[in-house]
Parts: sequence; structure tokens; C-alpha cells
Amino acid sequence: MFPDQYKTYFRQLIYPGWGVEAQEKVSQAAVLLAGAGGLASAAAMYLAAAGIGKLIFCDYDVIEDTNLNRQILHKESNLGKLKVHSAKEMITALNPRVEVVALPVRLTDETISEAAAEADIIVDCLDSIESRFVLNRYCVSRKIPMVHAGMYGMSGQITVFHPDAYPCLACLISEAADTKGPIPVVGAAVGILSSMQALEVLKLITGIGEPLLGRMLLFNGLKSEFDEVQISRDPECPVCGNL
Repeated sequence: MFPDQYKTYFRQLIYPGWGVEAQEKVSQAAVLLAGAGGLASAAAMYLAAAGIGKLIFCDYDVIEDTNLNRQILHKESNLGKLKVHSAKEMITALNPRVEVVALPVRLTDETISEAAAEADIIVDCLDSIESRFVLNRYCVSRKIPMVHAGMYGMSGQITVFHPDAYPCLACLISEAADTKGPIPVVGAAVGILSSMQALEVLKLITGIGEPLLGRMLLFNGLKSEFDEVQISRDPECPVCGNL
């Protein structure tokens, strides 16, 4: 590690158990952010600030006015620009050491393999159930973790899905039609779960702490409360049941 990097990451390097070894793991890790909107924003910024090696953004949308209350990766001056390009610009300005890949594609069963080929961990920052199941099928087939979060208004949930010993997304919910129309979202609430997604990624990479495996946190922003529920694999799950 170069001296300038040591200064940059000093406050996490001195955390008990972190040190240079954990930092090297972070600097060598590649993370796919599925989506470049609200949930991706704080997660991407904190992963970049922590010195992640590579961030891969996958999103085919352009920035609209209605995104700006929560999608802090983007600026008003970038309206109409592809989100992945705006995200790359923001992350590069924050930490130029991070390799940023911008993929303006829709995630499907046909495109996911190429988009996620280098990813060690996938972060679910989507608002489409259909696309989330694409991620889930890929993660189960490749046996890599998926850090999931979802939001509605001022409430949401976060967990880590991982094949083999822990449940996948399909263990908990069945595929269904996506919700029609805009979903109400308060930006500050999104930022809380987005930051937690970054923390879960860092725990998985470094081996420090206890990731949310087999556990789901339910966040109630109206009351500023968290509840934890245990989640289990479904032996009849159509996706991971045969593992």
C-alpha cells in the first residue's frame, strides 16, 4: 500500500481487525451495483471511499428530475444523461483509484453473465421484481452473495442472500408482476439502507463482523426502529432447492 493510500484509509485501518490485510482485500474486490439510483448512491460512495477495487454500474435509465430527491450520485446538471455515466463521473471524482465500469444495459438472463462476470458480490439496488429474480438466479448458479435492500416510503428491509446454507430471494417471495406507477420514497430513508448495504459488502469482503446471513432487518423510518427476523431456506424453492 502506498503512503498516500494509508493516509486516505487510516481511520478504517486502525479499526481492530482491519489493518493492511483487510484493506488489500477491499482494494482487490469487484462489486456489481445492479442499478444506479437511490439505493446505489450512498452504497457506491461509501464503497469508493473505503477503497473498493472495482465498481460495476449496470442501469439503462437516464436521469430525470424526479430522481434527484434520493439519487445523490447525480446532479441537476446531468439531467438526461445515462445514470451509469453520471455515476462513473461522481465516483471517479470521489476516489480516482477506484476502477469504474459503466454498463448501460437492462439486466436479463441473457445479459447478466457478462455484466457480472468479474463481480465478487452483487448489490441489489433495483426496484423491479423481475430484474431482482434475474440477479437471484445468477447468484445462486454462481454461488456468490447478493446484498438486497428494498424501500417503500420511509420503510424498508435489508438482508444478504447466499446459496448453500442460507436462503435466496425466491425462498421468501414468489415471482409476481411489478408494482405499477411510481413508488413513494423519502431520500434520507433510502440513504440509511444504502449505507448499510455498503457495510454488508465490506463485512463480506473483509470477514469482519457478522453479515446479515439468515437474518433480515426491517426498518421503520417513521419510528426510527429496526426489527430483526430470522429467514430460512425453503427446501422446495424452485431456484435453490436442489443445491
